[in-house]
Amino acid sequence: MKNDTKTNLKEMIELIQKQELLLPDFQRGFVWDIEMQQRLVASVLTKMPIGSILVLEADTEDFGCRILGRKDEVDTSGGNRNVNVLLDGQQRMTTLTLLLIALRDYSIDHPEDISINFRRIDNMLLKNEYEKGDERYKLLLTENDRDILINLIERKPISENIVSRLLTNHSFFVEQIEKKELMPAEIYESIGKLQIVNITLDRAVDDAQDCQNQI
Repeated sequence: MKNDTKTNLKEMIELIQKQELLLPDFQRGFVWDIEMQQRLVASVLTKMPIGSILVLEADTEDFGCRILGRKDEVDTSGGNRNVNVLLDGQQRMTTLTLLLIALRDYSIDHPEDISINFRRIDNMLLKNEYEKGDERYKLLLTENDRDILINLIERKPISENIVSRLLTNHSFFVEQIEKKELMPAEIYESIGKLQIVNITLDRAVDDAQDCQNQI
């Protein structure tokens, strides 16, 4: 392992936006259950680091890479390109996105609660207001549930016949916030102070696929 540093959610999103943090073609889809989400939220509320984000320094010819949330591989026709590849952390990033969407929607539906700025959540952490297509979204981390996630971000209706862990876990956050089992203002403040431990591997020493299999 090369080094580890502490970062925050906004900085992680900026890396995604700049395409400096990519997803390997062997990353799994969203599989976390509600219990695992609860553990993550407990870490957020206690202002503890939410575990590690495991990153490998690599180039795009080592293995197939794609932009997070898109199925197309990165174009390597221009030669080798040094990138950071996300090996472990997609589940945490997706869960935080679901929490942010639920918190944003609560703020929109409860304008009397002025402790939360839904526009700040939207514009800083969920959407690029003036962009179109995939460029509109800051976090699209799950290919299989991609359309569902977009509909949640855009507050569009979703068919009741669709079964998805993404929907189940989002509904859990919505219910917990509405019942004040999770206090909206406390979550909002805690996310702003969230710390993420970024562990960087050295490609000359660490094998990406082996690291992923051990996680």
